[in-house]
Amino acid sequence: MLREEEKDQTSGGSWTYSRSMSWTEGPPRKSNPKPQWNSKARACLPPLQPLSVVRPSFEEWPRAGSDDLGIWPNPPTPGARPRSITPRENATSDQPPREFESGKDKLAFFDKECSRILDHIYLGSDAIAKNREILSQNGITHVLNCVGFVCPEYFKNELVYRTLWLQDCPSEDITSILYDVFDYFEDVREQGGRVLVHCCHGVSRSTSLVIAYLMWKEGQSFDDAFQRVRTARGVANPNVGFACQLLQCQKRVHALPASPTSVIRMYRMAPHSPYDPLHLVPKMLCEPGADKLDSRGAFIIHIPSALYVWIGKVLFLSDVR
Repeated sequence: MLREEEKDQTSGGSWTYSRSMSWTEGPPRKSNPKPQWNSKARACLPPLQPLSVVRPSFEEWPRAGSDDLGIWPNPPTPGARPRSITPRENATSDQPPREFESGKDKLAFFDKECSRILDHIYLGSDAIAKNREILSQNGITHVLNCVGFVCPEYFKNELVYRTLWLQDCPSEDITSILYDVFDYFEDVREQGGRVLVHCCHGVSRSTSLVIAYLMWKEGQSFDDAFQRVRTARGVANPNVGFACQLLQCQKRVHALPASPTSVIRMYRMAPHSPYDPLHLVPKMLCEPGADKLDSRGAFIIHIPSALYVWIGKVLFLSDVR
């Protein structure tokens, strides 16, 4: 007769969710000893069936950047809650609420929506950015265009524009331009104006910047800010790379006070985009170290007690000349 294995009384490892959106692992899980099966018991088991793996064809996989086109099968954003595909009642739309037949139908609906997030911040698509009548109806005075290589400044002589060149891919760095964006939003607010923030469809790039502003301005968590924007604009869905960057920002803001032994941070001053080489922003280095300092560039070294600006010799001499 087989001896019954004793149950492990030690609780297994667990994942806990902290306010700073960081995940910490609990105590290590004990390895369970393999049950001692005898040959007679094994002989009674049915034979194992061959493993069958069905892979979708290449055409069925989402294309890179397609999150901004609203065709991803499931929302990739951490913290996203399932929502029925139903438009909210919007003050700028006379169309009654209805059930959408598909994600493309939903995207087409919100393409025509100018979504109010705050008194001075609105979200929209390229279709809204080029519609002067809708802009006037909503009192838009400023425009933040996130896709300068796709959408032009349609009313440059009438509105105040700020243009960014953001790719809708997880590897795109948005943290380096956040404070420039915050300054722009604050200028609009202090002037009593209203800014339209748009990308191609108002799904990923533009919504990520507005979520970041809510986190900074109102001290909201990423999840709360995301749900607030999502309530106002039902297709809001930052790609997973943007979401992870905002979660890392939140983790740094809400972290415990830095200790003297905290790891330093290094930033390299570089152009935001090849399309705008004079717009320099600090880009964080993943592995800071003295070997990363280049005499042709400028760097920012951030330690808990001080901030240093390091200017390379070649760059310094070129400026002197």
